[in-house]
Amino acid sequence: MEDWKTKVSVLWLSGYVTSLTTIVLETGSGLKKISPDLLLPISIISLVGPAMAFLTQILGDRANRWANIIMSAVVAVFSAIIMLSELEIQPALAINPLAGIVFAALVIWYAWKFKPKA
Repeated sequence: MEDWKTKVSVLWLSGYVTSLTTIVLETGSGLKKISPDLLLPISIISLVGPAMAFLTQILGDRANRWANIIMSAVVAVFSAIIMLSELEIQPALAINPLAGIVFAALVIWYAWKFKPKA
């Protein structure tokens, strides 16, 4: 099988870029303001993509598979919530969270398709 870890790492980083793009578009357009109370949670959530890209490269196969499946499912749920909130504010901004859902689904697919050695 091709190097699935590299593909998954690139998907995590692509999701990270789309989430940052969403934040920049929202705040730059003046549609949303980030309150000080949200800075810490947003900072923590924004670290998931780069952290998972790194962990995907270093974790063992079994732990890697399940970490990617679980974290992608969590990210997909958060992306869906964000997408629905964007539809109410500005439908055009829902494109990036939708892309995040697609990236998360692809991570799950690659991780599920990979069968770790026993």
